[in-house]
Amino acid sequence: MNRAFVRRVAAGIAVHLKQSAPSARVIVGYDARVGSRVFAEDITRVLAGAGHLVLLYETVVTTPELAHAVVHQRAHSGLMVTASHNPPQDNGVKVYDATGAQIIAPTDEAIAQAIAGIQSLAHVVTPPLEALRQDGLVACPTPDAREVWLLAALDAVVAKAEPRRSCPLVYTALHGVAGDTVAELFQRAGFTGFHPVPTQQEPDGLFPTVEQPNPQETEALAVAMTQANRQEVDLILANDPDGDRLAVAVRAPEGTWRALTGDEVGILLADDLLRHGPTDLDRCVASSLVSTSMLGAIARAHGAERLITLTGFKWIARAGLKAERAGKRYVMGFEEAIGYNVGLWVRDKDGVTAALLVADLASRLAAQGQTLLTRLESLYRQHGYYLTTQRSFRREGTTGQAELERAMDRLREQTWTDLAGHTLLCTRDLKRRTRVTPGEAPVDDDSLPLADVLELQLEHSSRVLIRPSGTEPKLRVYAEVRQAWPEGASPEAVKADAQTTAMQLLEAVTAALGLQA
Repeated sequence: MNRAFVRRVAAGIAVHLKQSAPSARVIVGYDARVGSRVFAEDITRVLAGAGHLVLLYETVVTTPELAHAVVHQRAHSGLMVTASHNPPQDNGVKVYDATGAQIIAPTDEAIAQAIAGIQSLAHVVTPPLEALRQDGLVACPTPDAREVWLLAALDAVVAKAEPRRSCPLVYTALHGVAGDTVAELFQRAGFTGFHPVPTQQEPDGLFPTVEQPNPQETEALAVAMTQANRQEVDLILANDPDGDRLAVAVRAPEGTWRALTGDEVGILLADDLLRHGPTDLDRCVASSLVSTSMLGAIARAHGAERLITLTGFKWIARAGLKAERAGKRYVMGFEEAIGYNVGLWVRDKDGVTAALLVADLASRLAAQGQTLLTRLESLYRQHGYYLTTQRSFRREGTTGQAELERAMDRLREQTWTDLAGHTLLCTRDLKRRTRVTPGEAPVDDDSLPLADVLELQLEHSSRVLIRPSGTEPKLRVYAEVRQAWPEGASPEAVKADAQTTAMQLLEAVTAALGLQA
């Protein structure tokens, strides 16, 4: 990311918007990363210089707040300058369309073509911001947009009748932009025992106390864990730098910290919202293809439907929108990369609302003598133990990209009958849009959009998925195992069996890929 690149992108978007709206309304926000504000101002000057009305935030904002504002302010588009949880040196721009969801084909392709058509920046007009404000082409989003979003989050809390909620927890914003918003939301919800990490609460794009600002990495929670140990608190909540993801860590009975996976948080929230939410309409929940299949069991137990999408909330949100247009109630969606949304007031990941709902659930469980871990175990005993583990292969540059592509090609040419001794039921290739059962001819499968994904479906509801990352130079391999939980079996034995099977599957696919981690 540099200013010339950002201006070129903005100029392409401006051209694209002109085709449908000669004077479009665009919302622009930014996080606290180094350069984010400058990039946002450059984007604003280019778009407004092209005659579009730009609503530019005066200060940093979370991604879910901006995504909500796109719909609330009836904007044609929204642009958020952020690299989410990426390393400190990274930056990027998320682009939303009028639905409030991130763009998909053919919009992304049309914008890419428009950007490619910008031959020179010499002809791109970038008037001063002050002049654009005086001309009425740059303004701020109306203040009520944020309030509507926060009220929707408060309304999602299950225990609305409780005036005060005791839920001692340590919260870290990881130097991101969600800290003040989360603190305000918890105060308005009546929670006691909210302890922010002081050294990580204020936005700071240098991220001085963490090596990587990714709450999925346990090392990023080290400062929060130290504070929680000192204050004898058993729950840690962490947002990533733009507030769209949420990490949850709980103290295990033996006293150690255990970070819940995105799948575990997702099924906890889905079960709770389906258990206590309205039943006036047919209900549905959604998750990405690589997220736990256990959501399907949870949904069936509550008479709801599970929607499966490609990876990314641009797909999850659109699945929810399609369901609601069909007269159904979209309850929530999640993906294993610690992203969640509830309802459709935010059509992207919303780590702020998710933080409130996890605390609400933990508070109600504590009043019953339970914890998030005991609730998880009860769900596993009911539906079976689902374990998903993954392995990533990172390769930098064009040479590395070519190596990963060759690995995927090798995998596609394999003739599978079993994997690590587990019978293969079928191979699903979303790139070729085929489904192949061993010994039979391929059949067409267009149930999901075109994507570079392979899924190996195995006996006993196990499976392996392989796909390139959408945001990093990585190839990801996921192994999911469902392990029955016999009466009287110990949690340790059930989980150990599942872990052994998952590792066998990962090793078999790694060998077929021909890559070293």
